[in-house]
Amino acid sequence: MRHLVLRSLPVVWAALAACGYATDTGIACTQEFRIATVYVRDVTSAAVGGASVVAVVARTGDTLTSTSLALWAPGHYLIVDDGAVSKLKFSGDAIVVTVSSAKGNASAGYVFDVPNGCHINKVSGPDTLTVQ
Repeated sequence: MRHLVLRSLPVVWAALAACGYATDTGIACTQEFRIATVYVRDVTSAAVGGASVVAVVARTGDTLTSTSLALWAPGHYLIVDDGAVSKLKFSGDAIVVTVSSAKGNASAGYVFDVPNGCHINKVSGPDTLTVQ
């Protein structure tokens, strides 16, 4: 039984090494890449294309820029992704999202935290914004 446990340790270490680590905590993280999006619509509930969406950390004034290269369905826009983990407090930060488009403007407040320093987590904020 003792040999079985010792032989399993390299497998456990290899699994943990493949996950990556949060730089400030030393906690093993998964390899997933999380994103948070918002659906932008007009007053008739039609998807708004071609909008400019800016997310700013209220505490620091830093504008969050996307590290994701994904193509989104019409009306869907990135707010924040795991590329912003280092700009957010583990306990949470308020994010102000502003949308500008030819059909109007909208803004909303969000809160994102970074549990264990690994991935973003949306604590609060709307899933849909309506430009007017």
